[in-house]
Amino acid sequence: MKSSSLFLSLLCLALVAPGIAKTEADQPKSFQLSHFKFDRPPAWEWVPSRTENGALLRIVDPKTQGTVLVVFAHYASDSRMGDRNATPKRWKGQFLAAPEPSCKTEHTVISNRKVTFVEVKGTRKGDKKEAHRDNVLFGAVIGDEEGNVLVKLVGPESLVEKCKADFRKMIEQALH
Repeated sequence: MKSSSLFLSLLCLALVAPGIAKTEADQPKSFQLSHFKFDRPPAWEWVPSRTENGALLRIVDPKTQGTVLVVFAHYASDSRMGDRNATPKRWKGQFLAAPEPSCKTEHTVISNRKVTFVEVKGTRKGDKKEAHRDNVLFGAVIGDEEGNVLVKLVGPESLVEKCKADFRKMIEQALH
């Protein structure tokens, strides 16, 4: 439940705080999570967060005003929340069962770190009134001795697809 409550808290903050840190100068260019330094792509907006073990970025499509959230979380090594095997199943559970969401995983090693990339496509569960059709969760589970770091893009498929290359680059740079 901690993962979903962290995500919901960060999601609410992203949606109700659109005026925060409007200029590029107001936004951090990088941030530390565990012992990884993540460099924020310039077009991705920083959303202030009150959590010590996470961060939140937002990407807004200027044409459609569609929004993708980029959620970062760090879990202690004794937590099952960041488990490389359980996380893809948990992320798939954020989508409706019918129609069956597709879920792909890719296990790789970057700079001696085990990384699992996960992609889930389908209708994402929303609030009680609305589900989100044609959504994608594209994420990475980064193995670390201090605990795993989870990073995920969540939003409309067309916008997530445009962000995947920058997402992978950000992950790879943080691990070098």
